[in-house]
Order: sequence, then structure tokens, then C-alpha cells
Amino acid sequence: MKSLLYLFLGYTVFRINTENLKDIFNTANRCNIHILRVRIKDCCAEVKIYTRDEKKMFSSLESIGYTLVCRKGLSALAKKYRHRVGIILGLLLFFAAMYVSPMFIWEINISGTNTLSYDYVCGLLEKEGVYIGAFSPTVDRRDLYINILSKTDDISWITVNFIGSSANVEIVERDCTYASEVNADAANIVAAKDGQIIEADVINGRCLIKKGEVVKKGDILVSGVYDTGKMGTRYVYSDAIVYAAVCDEFVVEVPLENTKNVYIDETVMERTFKMFGKSIIFYKNYSILSSNYDTIGREEKIQLFGMEKLPVSVLTTSALIYTEEPVILTEEEALARARHIFYERLDTETNYADMLSLEESYTVENSVLIYKCVVEAVDDIAQTSEFKIN
Repeated sequence: MKSLLYLFLGYTVFRINTENLKDIFNTANRCNIHILRVRIKDCCAEVKIYTRDEKKMFSSLESIGYTLVCRKGLSALAKKYRHRVGIILGLLLFFAAMYVSPMFIWEINISGTNTLSYDYVCGLLEKEGVYIGAFSPTVDRRDLYINILSKTDDISWITVNFIGSSANVEIVERDCTYASEVNADAANIVAAKDGQIIEADVINGRCLIKKGEVVKKGDILVSGVYDTGKMGTRYVYSDAIVYAAVCDEFVVEVPLENTKNVYIDETVMERTFKMFGKSIIFYKNYSILSSNYDTIGREEKIQLFGMEKLPVSVLTTSALIYTEEPVILTEEEALARARHIFYERLDTETNYADMLSLEESYTVENSVLIYKCVVEAVDDIAQTSEFKIN
């Protein structure tokens, strides 16, 4: 930080004999001159002061004698290139561009999308004035929200926040759970798996099951067909929640002989300079292509004089070189790993209302541990089965 301050204010370095150092300090004290640094080498001393104090210091050193070493900083640079108008104008334009650039959109980040593509959302935003290179202060976000929500049925909520040169877009997609009703005349509720009925909450449709009844996968639980007698057959789109006691079996296989990756080195493969949405590759090194490696990318934003965010960054792509080493698992280690995988599947693949019991067992065949777990639980087995009326 001090070095940046010295460059900004400008500094001068001069050399004197060490026997005259006392006079230097007396002059600095008398004239209120701030000495930044003193370096003594052999019989000479190099003294560093601010350029603004140079005139007062040198006038008092005329009788002693001194040698000017250098002048550094913006003031010295401006004096040296004062006749090079092009350089000065170029610097002024550069700093002006850095100051103005956060007011323009150079990056669009979109979050909250599951089914909608990035290009589709960017197309909607572009029609409302949000695109790469747009002047963000002119964007009317209230009109943007109203227009997008009125033009598309895919988005139920949207917000756009401008941070520096980035437009951060958050989206909540519309729930299309019942969109299939438009394409089907009616639907039955069938059993998604075998089970024994515990409870049925029928919202729409004709219930065909009773508590305690055992059903098979594919059996009709709630019918979407009513025979009204006088008014003929009536069709509805059934909707229900049917809880049943089910019995599911999970199988996990874990080899006892495995390999693991041991990372031994990191090598830079590529460096890319990114500015205003454009990319320039200025470094390449693909000499490690014959090795086993994973790639990782790190993007570093460039900040200038404390500005919050500029559309300038350097993307570094590195190769993490690794070797494969054999790993032999004991039965206990393999069993622990199998249980871990099983509970992960239980969390991600099921949505049981209640767990009744777990019964596990395992065997080892051909250096593979085969883990089995039978789960008895209460689950919603209702599955919609649409049909059309001819």
C-alpha cells in the first residue's frame, strides 16, 4: 500500500556522503521534510523523499553536494511524457473507460432455472434492454418484470440486480404439475408398487380400495370413470394420496479392490484474458496431455483503485496431475462404504412417510461385497395414469 502511495505522490532518491547525514536530518527537521527511507552502502547514503519536497531539500544541499539517483511516480512520468499527447490521451481514455464500465452490462448471471435454458432467458431479457453492452442505468426494472411475466407462462417471478458490470437474474419457474391435464381427458390413480393399503385421501375420483387391502403394482386404486346410470358415464381426472405399507429392497455392490487418485502436481494449461465479453488466450501449455489429470478453472477479477467490479478478468485453467494407486478394502471398510451409499440413496431416491424396519445382509463374491437391505416403510404409492376418451 505504501509503494502505491509513493508512486501516486511521486518520490525522489538522491545520494550523499554518510558524513553529511547529520545535515540532512537537520534540514528535514527545520524545513518539515518527510524522509521516506535512508539506505547506507559503503561510504554513501541514499535518501528517499517526496518529490514535492525536492526543491527545499536540494536548495539546502548546494554547499554539501549531492547526486540525483532517480525520480519516480506519476508526476515524473507526466513530466517525462508531457509532449507525448497520444499517451496522455490514451491513459485518460483508459481510466475513463474503467470508471464508466461498471455502468454497462458485461456479464449476465442467471439462477433458479431448471427447465428453461440460459439462451431462452437471455432472449427475454434482451427484448427488455438487458444484454451484453447495455447501459444499466436506463433499464426500467419495473417494466421489465411486468413485460416478461405477461409475455411468458414459464416464469412466475423474476428479479434483476445490477452489481458493478454484472446483471444477476433470479427466476422462479412456474409449476407445470397440472399441465398434463390439458393433454388428457381423464386419469386413474394406479399403484406405483406392491403394498398393503393403510389410508387413502381421495381428492377427485372414485375410490376402489379399502384399508388393509393388498394391491399389486399397476392395480387401479382410484378410478376416473363414474357410471351415473341416468346421465351416463362421466370421466374425471383423478387425484389422491394413497399410503401403503411397502417392502423395498436395495442392493449395493462395493469392490474390495479399488484405486484412488493421488494428486502429485498442478500445472497451468491455459490463461485467458477476458474483457467486455471477449476472450483472448495469451498462454498455452499442453505438454502434460499424456498424463492422467483433472482440470480446474480459477477466474480472478481485476480491480483497479478499489473499484467494486470491472469487466476484466484472467481465467486460469490448471491440470491437477495424479497417479492411480491400488487400495484394498477390508470387509468392514467395504461394509461401511456400502451403508453410506445405501443411506445416500435412501435420502435421494425415496420419500417415505414413515420407516417401519430395516433388515440388512451382505455376502462377498469374487472380491465384491454385495450389500442388501430390505426396507419396510409407509409410502405414497399413488401414480397418475392418464387416458383419452374415444
